[in-house]
Amino acid sequence: MRVHQEITERIRYVERFEVLVSGKPFHYGKSTDSRSCEYSFSRAANRQMPISKWLETRFYKTYPGLHATVIYPNGSTVTPDIPVGIVRDAYKDISHLYGQSMWLKFSGNSESSILDLKRNLREAGIDTKFASPSILWLWQWYTIEGNIARIHLPVFYRLALPDMLKSFTCSKDISLEFNFNSESCHLFETDSNYLYFGTEQLNLLKFYIDKLKSKI
Repeated sequence: MRVHQEITERIRYVERFEVLVSGKPFHYGKSTDSRSCEYSFSRAANRQMPISKWLETRFYKTYPGLHATVIYPNGSTVTPDIPVGIVRDAYKDISHLYGQSMWLKFSGNSESSILDLKRNLREAGIDTKFASPSILWLWQWYTIEGNIARIHLPVFYRLALPDMLKSFTCSKDISLEFNFNSESCHLFETDSNYLYFGTEQLNLLKFYIDKLKSKI
């Protein structure tokens, strides 16, 4: 749900940590005013405030009907008694990873398998280009290349992307190369738009992976 991503980004900008948001807000469907997603605090919570109090006094009062789980960069859940400052500090060393893009390249000697892979990736929202076949040790070699632009996800999801992409291949003979570029936007930027790979894109990717697995 787009509203979840909006809320997550605005909390990240102020509080300097990640939350996973779920549920349906009470106002959902009644208004299209984007201000309904606004986080009503402009200053970060006191470092000594326990997460339980942050949830009670900040999140649930701002977003009635929704549920939030505060997480560490590795995806584990923060227990209610942990102070906000400890969670915030855990994100300092990884802030440069947010907003990077991922270059990917699949290679194999079966043209049909590569084209099937290209189609599956396209359905999952990832555009790729098909390269002309090349000769490698008397084999014809086919490749597709693509980019996942500006990955703005909790780090544990970002690190899982290569394995998720590999699960799109129907052949063990297809290899995957990838790298993350060094150009990144700031972890706590406030601008919200559709020009990066966020939660909705990840959910679409997961949906098609499950869809492919069900056909096997």
